[in-house]
Amino acid sequence: AAEIRAAVEDDPQAAGRLSLWARRLVGEAINRAQGVAAANERLTGLISGGGGSVDELLRRLTRAHQERMKAVGLNN
Repeated sequence: AAEIRAAVEDDPQAAGRLSLWARRLVGEAINRAQGVAAANERLTGLISGGGGSVDELLRRLTRAHQERMKAVGLNN
């Protein structure tokens, strides 16, 4: 987090590029989680934390991403 904040301080335009990159990463994570869930019902329970739904997992991923973005001073 400190390195990202320092990079943005050194180059404010980096914030936009880093925000875009971070959104892409979380988008890929969500896409993969959905793919695993669709491919194997037993794995759905595993990746969703046992007993949780895929929707709950995706909400947790999104919330955690938003918190990380805020912590480093990037846009969601």
